[in-house]
Amino acid sequence: MKNQELKVKKINNNLCNKHITATLVHKSDKFKFLYNFFGEKLFKIGKCPFYDWLNNICKGNTGEEWNIYILSNGGFYIAPNDEKFPSSSDLLSADATGIVVTLVNLQTMARGLGKSKGHFAKLYKLLRRFAAQHAEREMIFAIC
Repeated sequence: MKNQELKVKKINNNLCNKHITATLVHKSDKFKFLYNFFGEKLFKIGKCPFYDWLNNICKGNTGEEWNIYILSNGGFYIAPNDEKFPSSSDLLSADATGIVVTLVNLQTMARGLGKSKGHFAKLYKLLRRFAAQHAEREMIFAIC
């Protein structure tokens, strides 16, 4: 599968400032997005850890209930759908939880995937730049 144009919806919320913005990937393009970011060999390796972590946070949910955001700086993150995120505490919003989970997974992948390490290290740094602008940045960086 070659890179294909993705249908995206710009989101305008208080969590993104004018420097780095997040764009919601259309539901029908989630598979293409993940495939484009991870490539054929790493697709299953990359997709599964994200959903495993997120599903542990929200028991019984599937990947259909997670939002994927592309960042204007070239990064991305995967976050629980706000409407379906059963927060057991008031520590982090669904959006911030997704940023934390994505940062942890990207960091893990950057440390252990041979030739692909640089790709995931770059994605990690791009997401950290976005996280630095996030309203919950102090909690995000206390965890990551």
